[in-house]
Amino acid sequence: MIDVYSALARPAENGRETPAAEISIDAWVARLERVVVSECEKGVTAASVKAAMDRVLDQMHRET
Repeated sequence: MIDVYSALARPAENGRETPAAEISIDAWVARLERVVVSECEKGVTAASVKAAMDRVLDQMHRET
């Protein structure tokens, strides 16, 4: 196996590399899904779910 995705790895602020799997669209969707599931399990309103999603999306935007 040739490490085809190593080109996607990027250095993190602490000097270690971020694996490509952590920056894939699948990882981002899974992260968002965890937020939605977590908020729904709390029994919160749709506005609370939206606020939580906005926070995560803002954080993801800052990370890129």
